Amino acid sequence: MKKLFYVGCFSSFILISGCALYQKPEVPALEIPKNFKTDINKTNAKLKGEWWENFHNEKLNTLVDLAVKNNYNYQISIKNIQIASTYVSQNLSSLFPQISLNASSSRNKSASVISNLSNASSTVNPTSPSFSSIFNLNQLTGSVSYEVDIWNQVRNSVKQAKADEAASIAASKVVRLTLIASVVDTYFQIITTENNLINLKQQYQCAIEIVNLFNTQFRSGLIDASTLYTAKNQMEIIKSNILVLEKQREILRYTMAYLVGEYPENFKLALDQKSKKLETKKLIPAGIPAEMLANRPDIQGAYYQVLSAGYVEKQNIANFLPAVNLTGNYGYASTALSGLISGSNAYWNYGIFATQFVFDYQARMSIFKRSKYQFESAILTYKNTVLNAFIEVDSALISYKEDNEALLSYQRQMGNAVELFSISNSQYQAGLVDYSTSLAARLNYLQSSYNLNNQKLVVIEDVVQVYKSLGLGL
Repeated sequence: MKKLFYVGCFSSFILISGCALYQKPEVPALEIPKNFKTDINKTNAKLKGEWWENFHNEKLNTLVDLAVKNNYNYQISIKNIQIASTYVSQNLSSLFPQISLNASSSRNKSASVISNLSNASSTVNPTSPSFSSIFNLNQLTGSVSYEVDIWNQVRNSVKQAKADEAASIAASKVVRLTLIASVVDTYFQIITTENNLINLKQQYQCAIEIVNLFNTQFRSGLIDASTLYTAKNQMEIIKSNILVLEKQREILRYTMAYLVGEYPENFKLALDQKSKKLETKKLIPAGIPAEMLANRPDIQGAYYQVLSAGYVEKQNIANFLPAVNLTGNYGYASTALSGLISGSNAYWNYGIFATQFVFDYQARMSIFKRSKYQFESAILTYKNTVLNAFIEVDSALISYKEDNEALLSYQRQMGNAVELFSISNSQYQAGLVDYSTSLAARLNYLQSSYNLNNQKLVVIEDVVQVYKSLGLGL
């Protein structure tokens, strides 16, 4: 009875394990919010899925196309997909029998039967021809071996390879999305830098006029030295800002050249200034549901990593169960090469082998535990990726919302500066104020324009981050 009990327990273990090995790894369902925390009042029309085209800038679209075609990081990510696909075909080959054909020829020495060994007084000369004979052995053998995939180990390895391939595709999408976002950000940074350089050079000319005017007034005793040196210091600040922006402009152009896969020495960039007419309030998608995060390739990649780790765990469970192999050999052997392939020289064998490892249990258990912990770690990474996605989207939305409010403030400041400059210029023409007051109003107008340009760039970058964090355009 006790033997039957143990046999029953062992059989139940094998049956339960076998059933578990045929099931898809269980990925926990995540309870996520239905909507994002930040709500934005939207008045925009329907937007294109290729979100960079919503900026209506043909030069930008051309640069994005060049980057997707030529960027080396993206090309490497595509090669990684191709590499991952080779593991699928490699593992699939294990589902088929392994067939081999072997031909060999060897020279052998065979000991002959020596009689009368009972005669203790007899002597034997090992080198004598009667002791051994030399002959050639020619063999031609075909072999077939097949491991029966009872526990779905090979099929799970194929599923793991397919999950890894899907994760590689998702990783490539991450590279592509990041690349496009970098191209768009860099392009608008270049435009803003170019506009700001024009603005700062105008500020610098205005500052020079103010310093020259103050020099004359100081020599005439109309102003004190502090007023003059304050104007000189402002002029030098503007000049240093010009130098910083000129350096930044070149670095940004080098960055764009790298993104589109070209050397800076050969790269030429013509800007499309239509971007200045953008209405950023119309660039955010309307009615953003939380389910849109399913578009994010990093979430897709984390999901497939969970599946991959789950299939590895199942393969390691199968390592505890007996392996069954079918083998067969058929061939010919003869001492003479002529007439080798004949019925009289044929030989064959076949067998069924069941292997159960016992003494390496501790090593197999360690491998299994490691795969189990890796599966649990992949689940945590998946959950963390989803949580981080919500953080990124909410952060991008709140940044856009607040920065857009600031943009409206800068636009009002710009309107005030324009009015102030117009009034000051009219008063100067009428002789009601001096030239220095008119120059100060003009400088204030230029500075307001400079600040407005920078804030427009901030909002555009926020829009790009919203698109990127939602995983759009893939």
